[in-house]
Amino acid sequence: MLTEIKLKRLRAGVSGKELAHRARIERTRLSRLETGHLCPRPDELARIEKVLAEGPQPPQRGKE
Repeated sequence: MLTEIKLKRLRAGVSGKELAHRARIERTRLSRLETGHLCPRPDELARIEKVLAEGPQPPQRGKE
């Protein structure tokens, strides 16, 4: 079952790797949040929401 976090991430077009990096959350923790195995802390949820509101970032030069 997809959680609201994952649904919002998919709608925003942000990869899990990008969301984890930009929200400063370990990728494995984000995965557990997205599968409902963990509940996000308020500070994590605020960072996740901020990243998703901003949408995907363009690729940086030299990292394409």
